[in-house]
Amino acid sequence: MTISFILPGAPRTKKNSAILVRGRSSAILVRGRSGGKGRPLLLPSAAYSRWAKEAKRSLPDIRQQYRDLLPISTPCSIKALLYRDADRGDAAGYYQALGDFLQDGGVLENDRLIENWDGSRLLVDRKQPRIEVAIFIWGTFGVVPSAAGRTSHAE
Repeated sequence: MTISFILPGAPRTKKNSAILVRGRSSAILVRGRSGGKGRPLLLPSAAYSRWAKEAKRSLPDIRQQYRDLLPISTPCSIKALLYRDADRGDAAGYYQALGDFLQDGGVLENDRLIENWDGSRLLVDRKQPRIEVAIFIWGTFGVVPSAAGRTSHAE
């Protein structure tokens, strides 16, 4: 089974220009201050946070459309066409950010379920940046993952 949707906005990675903060506890963060007490925490970049806020507006419609399938709790493959507003960043950073977003948004139970990113591409569309996502859920329609993580076709 494949589910498809579009996330609007210029995709961003989490790691570029990440923000280091110290919190008194993991629940209380003091943003932008150095020398605070507590464990240092790395927050996503401001650009990622802006993109995620915009993309989250699509989540209620996605959850409604695929309510019987979400959150995905079995291994899956993702094809993501990342239409960026400029030619910047590396594929691994974008894939990691998208996987985290899908997990945080309740589309995936855990982003460790992503077996591969086959067919994914970094593209440029300055006028309409977006991410076109297709998630192929393993174990449906006769395709099952093997013990080694490779696919095999059920007889």
